Amino acid sequence: RLILAPMVGGSELAFRLLARRHGAQLCYTPMIRSEEFAVPLLERHADDCPLVAHFSGNDPLTLLDAARQAERCRGVVAVDLNLGCPQRAARSGRFGAFLCDAADRALLLRIVSTLSRSLCIRLLDEIDETLAFAQQLQDAGCALLAVHGRYRGSPMRRRDGPAHLDQVALIKQRLSVPVVTNGNVRSGAELVDSLLLTGADGAMTAEGALDDPAIFA
Repeated sequence: RLILAPMVGGSELAFRLLARRHGAQLCYTPMIRSEEFAVPLLERHADDCPLVAHFSGNDPLTLLDAARQAERCRGVVAVDLNLGCPQRAARSGRFGAFLCDAADRALLLRIVSTLSRSLCIRLLDEIDETLAFAQQLQDAGCALLAVHGRYRGSPMRRRDGPAHLDQVALIKQRLSVPVVTNGNVRSGAELVDSLLLTGADGAMTAEGALDDPAIFA
C-alpha cells in the first residue's frame, strides 16, 4: 500500500533502499527506455524487493523483450508501462502520456494485451473518457493500474493545481483490478488521506519521498 513512485534521477537503487528502510513496501525503478534495456543495467540488491521494472516505449515486441529480461531479475514482481510522462521528449518519442491519444489507442491496447502487466497513466480531459480508457486497459489485460490524478497539460505547463483524487476514486469504483493513487502526497498524513479519499489499494508518492524519505513511516 505504501509505494515509491518511478522518478528519473530519483528512484535509483540507493534511494529505493533508503525508502524501504523507512517503510516503503513497493518500489518502482526509474523509467527505462525499452529499446536500450539490458539486465546488467538494472541495479539490484537482495533487500530491494518487491520491485517494479518501469519501461517506456511504443513497440509491443521490443517492450515484451525488455519485460522478459526483467522477469529474470530476482525481486522483480511486475513490469510497468509508462503512460504518464508529459515531457517534450515523450511527445517527440511517442511514449508516456502522448501514447494515450485516441490516434494511438489501438497500438496501446495491443501493447497492453501483449504485456498484460501494470500501467501508470494520467487523467484524460473528460472523466467519462478517462473511465472508458481505464476499462479498455483492464479488458486488454492490465493487472494493476496506477493513476496520476492530473491532466497531461502541455510540455511547457504540466501542473494545474492539486491532483483530482475524486477522479481516481471513480476509477477505483469502476475497475475490478487493483488501483494505485498518485498525487497530493507531501506528508505521511496526506498519504493516509489519499488512501481514505480514493479507496485505492495503494498510494504512490514521488516528490513527497524526495523531500522526506521517512514519509512511509
